[in-house]
Amino acid sequence: MVRIAGYFYLGVAALACLLNAARGAPLVPLGLGPRLVAGLGIALAAAALTIAFSRLAERRWAWAQRLTEFFRHKLGPLRGREVAALALASGVAEELLFRGALQPAFADMLGGPVPGLIAATLAFGVLHVGGRALWPWTAFALVLGAVLGWLYLYTDSVLPPIVLHVTVNAANLRRIGRPLER
Repeated sequence: MVRIAGYFYLGVAALACLLNAARGAPLVPLGLGPRLVAGLGIALAAAALTIAFSRLAERRWAWAQRLTEFFRHKLGPLRGREVAALALASGVAEELLFRGALQPAFADMLGGPVPGLIAATLAFGVLHVGGRALWPWTAFALVLGAVLGWLYLYTDSVLPPIVLHVTVNAANLRRIGRPLER
């Protein structure tokens, strides 16, 4: 499963680079401007808050427990290197596509950075639609997608959104992929 996911995300990253090449944009927009360090700090703080919220939600609400069980069943137990590989592949590829390629493309097409952010956030939410049982995951993805998009706008770099996305995915996959204790 991890190998298939790796190939899928490699394709997503390649698509992002192709879209940027077609627009004449840098293949990977790694802006190293004056807001990058602050953006990385914001990304780490947002990751910590997101992870804390995920854990709190799982302890307090049935919908969050159902989500955890759904993903635990789908993913099965994961070893540390599988967690790292999935978190890195998904976080990097999705951010290259949604923030690094689609958000600026939508901004060009729709006449500004805010419409571009909204369109990319909606597209990110659509990727995370999984049916009625997963609606909280979709809502969560929309909120997080808006934060990721804002970070991209703030820093003009995909690096802070990648750091946030990979960190959240790694922590949540580690928790979800643990073998059940009896």
